[in-house]
Amino acid sequence: MKKRGFFRSFISFLSKLIVVLACMALIAFASFQGVTRYLTGEFFSLEKLKNKQTAAANKEPEEEEIENLNNEDMEPTLIFVESSDPDKVYVALNLYNKKTKAFDLILMPSDAEVAVSGDTYNKLKTKMPDAEGTVTLSEVSKKYGEDKYEMLSSILGDLCGMDILGYDVMTSGQFSSFLDSCGPVPYKLDHMMSYRNEEGRLREIDGGEQELDGDDSIVVLKYLDGMEDQESSRLERVSEYMNALFKHISSHDAGREAGDAYARLADSTRGEDVTGFSDILSKMSADKYMVRIMQYSEKKGVYSLDDQKVQLQLSALVKQTDGKSSADSDSKEDQSGSDSENGSTEDYSGSDSRSSSIELYNAAYVSQLAGGWREYLESEGYNITVAGTYQDEGPISQTRIRVTEAGKGRDLLKYFPNAEITEVGATPSGGDIAIYIGTDYTEIPEISADATTRDEDTDYSFDDPDEADEVDQSE
Repeated sequence: MKKRGFFRSFISFLSKLIVVLACMALIAFASFQGVTRYLTGEFFSLEKLKNKQTAAANKEPEEEEIENLNNEDMEPTLIFVESSDPDKVYVALNLYNKKTKAFDLILMPSDAEVAVSGDTYNKLKTKMPDAEGTVTLSEVSKKYGEDKYEMLSSILGDLCGMDILGYDVMTSGQFSSFLDSCGPVPYKLDHMMSYRNEEGRLREIDGGEQELDGDDSIVVLKYLDGMEDQESSRLERVSEYMNALFKHISSHDAGREAGDAYARLADSTRGEDVTGFSDILSKMSADKYMVRIMQYSEKKGVYSLDDQKVQLQLSALVKQTDGKSSADSDSKEDQSGSDSENGSTEDYSGSDSRSSSIELYNAAYVSQLAGGWREYLESEGYNITVAGTYQDEGPISQTRIRVTEAGKGRDLLKYFPNAEITEVGATPSGGDIAIYIGTDYTEIPEISADATTRDEDTDYSFDDPDEADEVDQSE
């Protein structure tokens, strides 16, 4: 009996010891993990908490912006122009505002990478079983042959977050004939271009001021210089040329002839309820059109289109359908004009910014915007030290003015009455004032004949006005 009592006591003691040791091990492990996570910031990270709160705060507005892209006042369509390379196409998105009659032509890189998902990806896999989540437009063109435009429209519709209502297709020859119908287009070339025509003969287009016919215009639109960023340069050149073309059409009352030629030459899938590009051309006025470049990223010669960034860019345009921004801007501009006529300068009080260094940033994704405003403000006597682009948050609708000292920049409201003078802080390049030009000031005033000329001895960041606003779409 004594032995059994001893044995039981020993087993009981051993069991308790095991339980105690297990608890100690568990507590030690938990303490070690807790201390480790605390010291490494993983247990409780203010930065992570801040990011989560920011993401939660941004989630709802982003979804609202995407939902609003399919707006009843907007008619999104596509234009495809075929290249001599059967697997390569040039693409532009048309946004026509039925309410305001405004027309935006948005250019895309010719062979960009695009992410594909959902139903579009499932359809893509039927002819491209090896396709990954990202495809290039040329890969789709090669695999789909005659059906490529239907698939490209589906892919680009997903990219833009819009229901594409139709598309037009033109060959290079047809597009050249259309450009011929518009008449010679004045355009300034930075340098000479040489090419071989259909007969194989070498032709040259001299640099400088030219009047381009259809054949020469096609060369200007397609020309690649062989550099790594050649597609960026081409897009800039296309943007400038199309602006010159539309200006020529609107100023020479050539819209009806251009519209008839387009309707005759283009193969269109637009429904009867969709305003055709030919109708837009026939009624085009200089204050209703804008040529833009779709936001993209470039890395080592590879161009990519990101759906979130593209949709942020397009949402800024869609929001203008209600006319509120334009109405507010016009109202303030009218008030500004009235004050000027009455001799009142109360709204523009403060130090004279002509003695300050001013940075200009294109935040509206409109080609040559900062460069154009630079020329104008310099003609008004201002010192512009930088003219570049701002793309950290997509196109902004309201122009901002950042100053380094309180009271600065008030006189600039004479030119940007709808602008907001933001917090006092440092500017990106160390100037006194930074102006972020939004979509509310894409129209640049004409330089008056008696405007102040620029001092040639002043040190500027850009020597050539055409270089001032080169759109660097890289992230």
